[in-house]
Amino acid sequence: MSAAFAVMFAALVAGQNSRITHDEVLALVNGARERSGVSPLKKDPRLGRAAQARADDMARRGYFAHNSPGGKTPWDFIKETGYRYEAAGENLATGQRTAEEVQRSWQRSSGHRANQLNRRFTETGIGIAKTRSGVVVVQIFASPLLRREGVDDAAVNDGNVLLVVEHVGHGRGVQIFGEGVAP
Repeated sequence: MSAAFAVMFAALVAGQNSRITHDEVLALVNGARERSGVSPLKKDPRLGRAAQARADDMARRGYFAHNSPGGKTPWDFIKETGYRYEAAGENLATGQRTAEEVQRSWQRSSGHRANQLNRRFTETGIGIAKTRSGVVVVQIFASPLLRREGVDDAAVNDGNVLLVVEHVGHGRGVQIFGEGVAP
């Protein structure tokens, strides 16, 4: 009987962890942007696919980091979808049970808040995946590469790309991945 209770309890906890939805996360982030006088982010399906692929990769391979164990970066996931960007950033969260908890965690971190309120970012994608210990939430922010007449894309996207990536794990504190240049 105690084994059956343990299975039911584990299922209940896993069910609680799945209450985070893409739309709730986006609504909370856009609410913070609007309160700060920043235009809301628009969903981009390619960024959504990149964020979901990141979340699924972390869940499947059991890691929580901006670079995969094999060295794959968020920018690699974005590029695989065909999305071309001038600037991009990523927020990660794990250990929270609701979208509100994710947003509170991100708002307590200056780097996460900076990504959310960055005026350069106009589009986003969100990925959520179940892990052995709960869920991982990935939000990718970007501004699309705008074609300029007479300017080669490579010259526009030559590495002068804003990158502020951070992640937070519930109970783990804030870990800063860094600031620098995205390829």
